[in-house]
Amino acid sequence: MTSSISSISYPASQPDLTVTIPFKRVRTQITEGGVVKDVLEAWADFGGAVSQVNTMTITAGSTGDDYLIGVTAGDDSAIISYTQRSGDTATTIAARLLEEINGVPSASALVSGTAATNVLTLTSDLPGVTITYDVSGSTTPSNIVVAQTTAASGTAKMRKVAEIKTYYEIPSGGRNLVAVNQSVFYDGANPAGVVRNNPEARSNHPQSMEALAALANA
Repeated sequence: MTSSISSISYPASQPDLTVTIPFKRVRTQITEGGVVKDVLEAWADFGGAVSQVNTMTITAGSTGDDYLIGVTAGDDSAIISYTQRSGDTATTIAARLLEEINGVPSASALVSGTAATNVLTLTSDLPGVTITYDVSGSTTPSNIVVAQTTAASGTAKMRKVAEIKTYYEIPSGGRNLVAVNQSVFYDGANPAGVVRNNPEARSNHPQSMEALAALANA
């Protein structure tokens, strides 16, 4: 399961006012009718909680140095790590650590990040929940300087508002891959109730699997 923070906006009572709500994307899998489907869920915080934001400033050490970041939120935790390679700069290391965050489900379920030169900016995916970071397992802990720019505050009221289900199939006797998508919208209640269940939409790959195999093995 992987996830990230974005924002969604909706018009308020005044025509010139837009209210932005924290928006969390959660990836998971379900099985329906014997078919495994990838699901991208959209969750909105209607409680107005604030997500914690931290920066991590990276300094390059020596080849073989380990950079370890422990992330903890309540009972949930994750560890991100990267080992410095020959030629790596601080900017390279920051980018590789961000790739690790995005690639480790237990980490991406807790925080989302961006990298600018040698600085990582990590935003909690859990509004109102305090995140703690531990870099003591690194070869040189001082090469990762952690600073908090925004503290977590408020109480979140997370509600699922929408999801997209996706799976792929090759119809019997067919040669072209088919992508199947379905969107479902919810009422924001707890538990969530379906307010619109759109029919599945299918789209065919323009090339046959034989043609793709020929290109892949050329």
